[in-house]
Amino acid sequence: MTAAPFLELDGIHTHYGASHVLHGVSFTVGAGETVCLMGRNGMGKTTTLRSILGLTPPSRGSVRIEGKDVRPMAPHQIVRLGIAFVPENRGIFPTLSVRENLMMAARPGRGGRLDWTFGRIIDTFPRLGERLSNMGNQLSGGEQQMLTIGRALMTNPDLLILDEATEGLAPLIRKEIWSVIRAIKATGIASLVVDKDVKALLSISDRAIIMVKGRIVHDGPAAELAANPETHVKYLGV
Repeated sequence: MTAAPFLELDGIHTHYGASHVLHGVSFTVGAGETVCLMGRNGMGKTTTLRSILGLTPPSRGSVRIEGKDVRPMAPHQIVRLGIAFVPENRGIFPTLSVRENLMMAARPGRGGRLDWTFGRIIDTFPRLGERLSNMGNQLSGGEQQMLTIGRALMTNPDLLILDEATEGLAPLIRKEIWSVIRAIKATGIASLVVDKDVKALLSISDRAIIMVKGRIVHDGPAAELAANPETHVKYLGV
């Protein structure tokens, strides 16, 4: 019997009031798989992430984690099933120190797994180690993003969801963030990544999904999409 994907969306429709945003979105993320979700602005990518997490629950369809339908569950219950979220606005606590931001999120993963400890986060992000006593609002944008990713990893997740992790960052910092995402992949954590950097996304992903107006129009191996730039132009304008 084939194991269920870690995450499975099956025909989800999501509304904001009377606005119908997602129209039957279906895709999977397997255990340890890195999947990128691409599309122009306003195509439904962030709404898809919010639907997975129960922040904007779908009105129809199902969201399953290891075969369990989580649509009736609250967001805090969903993330306890092994998901960590790095939101676009970072969401760090500005009046807590770097150390406090990290430690407040620390917990074993499912089965008591403790792969990501405080020490490992500091080894991964040495810059944070130099800022441990600084408040969250005293960090640069790049440092805040590192802190957000580090805090997510402190929950020892099975799936890391990143929404525009490199948005607005300087090129050198973006390169550092992509390097960390690649290292996270090597540890076996699954990732669902939204970003505007198509080249970087395709270089780290196993599969690539493209959304247009709340619908999936492409779902296939990232390497195949990378080899077909005409598809980028058609759907992404790049």
